[in-house]
Amino acid sequence: MHGTTSEPSIGAALLSSIDEAIWFSRSDGTVAGACGAVRAIFGVDPDELDVAAVKSVFAAGEAEVYGALLARAIDGERVEAVIACSSGASSATDVEDRAVELRVRRSDDPRLRDAPFVWTARDVTSRRRDELAWAQALAGSGAGLWEWDVPAGRFRYLAPASRVIGRPEDSLPLDVAGWIDAMHPDDRDMVLARVQAHFAERVPYACLLYTSRRG
Repeated sequence: MHGTTSEPSIGAALLSSIDEAIWFSRSDGTVAGACGAVRAIFGVDPDELDVAAVKSVFAAGEAEVYGALLARAIDGERVEAVIACSSGASSATDVEDRAVELRVRRSDDPRLRDAPFVWTARDVTSRRRDELAWAQALAGSGAGLWEWDVPAGRFRYLAPASRVIGRPEDSLPLDVAGWIDAMHPDDRDMVLARVQAHFAERVPYACLLYTSRRG
């Protein structure tokens, strides 16, 4: 009996320690269930979360992002976006430049057949401030900064890397295939071997020098 009554408490404690809001939606975007840090991010309890509550944190001009991400997930993509938020949108955070990272993917789990779209939201305000500080520090240095989201296989540019790579911003490689294609053929095998050694054997590399094609 003791074990039975303690399970909900253990589950509640685990969910309360999650720093992401998690919810499941149908193909029309309506919310079928939620858990995690919903109140911290959206200001409502998990059982009160709906599309209006999600969109309520978005800054002006960002309201269409939810539908755009869902449309891409319906097409089979695993997508994410960092959303600028309106000030005071959360009971936990009241800063003007608050940012929330949204991710969505379509699950193949048959138990989620009626609401197969799995969403997560995480407050990334602190990370964004660090990125902006990095970008400002690098702005006059002639260096570019970008990050590689390895699980997603995507690149995100945090500073004017187009100047370093020698390509317009709208043609910078956004995924691994594009990054490989942008390498000079003479350097490609060396770069890939170094990267593979880094991941497979935990071999560090502080500097990786190669030539990038300009288009």
